[in-house]
Amino acid sequence: MKFPKLSPYTELWITLCSVFCIILMVSFMDEPSYSPRQATFRQNLLKDGSEKAEEIVIEETVELKPDEVAKTDTASLKILLFGDSMATYLGDRLGAYGEANGHTVVAATWVSSTTTGWAGCDSLKHLIARYKPDYIMVALGSNEMFMRSYDGFRKNVVSMVKEFGGRPFIWIGPPNWKKDTGLNDVLQEMLPKGTFFRTEGMTLARANDNIHPTRTATYEWMDSVMRWIPSSAHPMKHAVPADGTELKHYTRIYWGPGGNKAKAPEKADSKPAKKEGTPAAPAAAPQEEAAPAQEAPKQAAPEKTETHTAPAEPAAPVAPAKEPTPPPAEPTE
Repeated sequence: MKFPKLSPYTELWITLCSVFCIILMVSFMDEPSYSPRQATFRQNLLKDGSEKAEEIVIEETVELKPDEVAKTDTASLKILLFGDSMATYLGDRLGAYGEANGHTVVAATWVSSTTTGWAGCDSLKHLIARYKPDYIMVALGSNEMFMRSYDGFRKNVVSMVKEFGGRPFIWIGPPNWKKDTGLNDVLQEMLPKGTFFRTEGMTLARANDNIHPTRTATYEWMDSVMRWIPSSAHPMKHAVPADGTELKHYTRIYWGPGGNKAKAPEKADSKPAKKEGTPAAPAAAPQEEAAPAQEAPKQAAPEKTETHTAPAEPAAPVAPAKEPTPPPAEPTE
């Protein structure tokens, strides 16, 4: 059977109708998805690294949440100050503030120590368990001012703050003798608001090593910290001590040259400080520094049963090739 030959116009109409039907059908169809399917091994390769990175971020955010406490604590507190060699004279001056305000002060110095040392041993845990402080002060960073990366430093800070167990604390920044590579900025950024005292920028007289502030300058440094305390996140009683204050409720623990012992500080200034250029001569202590023109605040020796010879001048902070040996968990007394 033969079909009649269609005219050109008929063929054109059939073609147009066919195209129209196809367009109409496509318009009612769902939009196709062309997303490529991910291989299962990709998730296995990236899983561990992603989870670890997220865990670190969460830990820092949770543990270092800003504290908005601003009311002055009028109670008599047990204060623990710990740190590197900068903590020695800071602790002595803080001990005088303790006497003037009813606080008990323990100052632990680990010469040339870093956050890696404190976060990597149980000495901090031991000090907190033994002395049960209500308030903690940290004086660390002088031996870590020139690092290329602060990733490990950040983890150490988070670990130490966690060890505080929620106790109020402040961190006293290092007394820069030259520009650091970012340590102060890292501490300012990650510590809770009102807990970081930025020492950088202060003019402090230096000892013969041109690094450590002199005893008098360190006392003035602690005076500045205490003047800042009312505006910090954790204000406390901070009346200025009178000259000649007896340190009856102050204990100095010293890990460094001369042995690991709990020590009571020597009499701070039984004699007026000599003029600049002449070394001061505290009892039973080696030559340590050139005293500045201003006389150090007078503090009498504490009446402690655990009195020992005064420690040697703290060693200059350096960046050691390896972490110094951790101090014993129980200091010899």
